[in-house]
Amino acid sequence: MPWPRNEIMRRRFLALFATAAASLVAIGVGAFLLSRGEDEEGKAAPVEASTRSLILYTIGASTDPYRDSSPNGFGVARLRNERFVRVAEVRNEQLGWFNGAEWLDRRRIVVPQGAPPFRRRLIFRLSDSDLVRERPLPLPGRDTTVAFSPDRHSIASEPIEPCKPEQKTVWECYRQTGEIYLQRADGSGRRLLSEGHLDAWTPDGRLLVTSLDYNKPYAALDVQTGDRSLPLDPKRMATFAGTSGAAVVGTPRWSADGRYIAARISARWPTKATLAAVVIADTSGKPLRLLHSRYVISMFAWSPKGHRLAYTTSGFPDPHELFIVDSPEAPARRVMTTERHFDWVSWAPDSRRLVLDDPVENLWWLVPAQPPYTFVTSPRLGGRPLWCCPVNMYATQ
Repeated sequence: MPWPRNEIMRRRFLALFATAAASLVAIGVGAFLLSRGEDEEGKAAPVEASTRSLILYTIGASTDPYRDSSPNGFGVARLRNERFVRVAEVRNEQLGWFNGAEWLDRRRIVVPQGAPPFRRRLIFRLSDSDLVRERPLPLPGRDTTVAFSPDRHSIASEPIEPCKPEQKTVWECYRQTGEIYLQRADGSGRRLLSEGHLDAWTPDGRLLVTSLDYNKPYAALDVQTGDRSLPLDPKRMATFAGTSGAAVVGTPRWSADGRYIAARISARWPTKATLAAVVIADTSGKPLRLLHSRYVISMFAWSPKGHRLAYTTSGFPDPHELFIVDSPEAPARRVMTTERHFDWVSWAPDSRRLVLDDPVENLWWLVPAQPPYTFVTSPRLGGRPLWCCPVNMYATQ
């Protein structure tokens, strides 16, 4: 999630940071608390040779916008006998803000620190059944939007700045600068790459960027030549969707096999039966399929293998639904519907099932990708679960 564009949301973020900062003052320095995970017999749960059973979560983070979200650390669990067993946790009230903890690779995890003040992200390494702090990420603390290149050799980032030049304290409003920087992973060679706003890298090593006013579609920027191209042309998408007027195309995401691109579309639809949609196109930008919903499409996620697509919808206040599409030609299958809120899903590395985050019932749901749908629940250890590895390509509202 980038730094909020809306000023009210920015102020809410800063209010949360203020609460976290006050808590930190109350407890003094706030040393890191590391805890070993235990299995059902109380023995340490060592990391397996393969990391494909591991899931990363942010403690205290909620994916329900109607509930309080107060990140206070992160942890790693592994799947054992259809149940997630904690491997290790780091509890600290200043860890896990912004996007929460994220995998850097199979062993390393990047964790943002709370604000104010704005501080650099931290890198932890998963070793046996411990999470060991290595070093800060070599980026300025105000670089709150961060994207690692697919080969992990480069880092793109965008800072924030005070909304008003005369702003005196860190408790007021901040905004993104519209300056995108590029540097090597070790921190060297930092340079101003482009104006605009940063989103992510494409699989072929270009950067997805948009305009300073957010009114232009996402372009893929070649970091060497500066050339730009549109993965998805909004006019072409609007014609395909049959919308009345222009369409706004969200952030493009590529399938794991590189055959397809998906993005959310916002537009004025001819009928009230559609409120939101996801378009699936081939890599040339030719639209192939439109997935409609009468509700908000909260999140979509490509499977880490092949090109299965899962997406969630949210009514106001309900229902909340999970759909899976096996291919652009296949029908969308409604896998789950419920009155209580959920919208976060994460694919298993083998693409055979997902974890659905249920903060209301304090559960994780193990959901098969194909029928018969036999759901298994596991205690919810934290929010924004990310299975490893690879992590599926996803986009959230």
